[in-house]
Amino acid sequence: WLDFCEQAARRCMQAREAIPASQQMDVHYDDGNRDWREVMRRVYAFGGMAFTPQAEQAMDAWLRQSESENHHGGHRYSLEDFGLTGQEVDARMMPFRKRYAIPYEGR
Repeated sequence: WLDFCEQAARRCMQAREAIPASQQMDVHYDDGNRDWREVMRRVYAFGGMAFTPQAEQAMDAWLRQSESENHHGGHRYSLEDFGLTGQEVDARMMPFRKRYAIPYEGR
């Protein structure tokens, strides 16, 4: 799986090279967790769309339903379960983290 993720990240990086920077927007996972409404305002603005109260309410309702149904439950596995270490994953994914200023989650 780590091989797949690394290859996918490389392909995404290559694809981004063909797209003007003005047509790209990065959204960090932690930002979405911290303040999803602000992130969605930025996404909609970037796309030239109005972030309407109806859209916000629909997103909020979906999130509340997902939480109540535990669609986003916690993970119950570790890297070690797959014969990996945090250092190995970090080393292999570091080029992408550095290139796009991806922060560590929860830090």
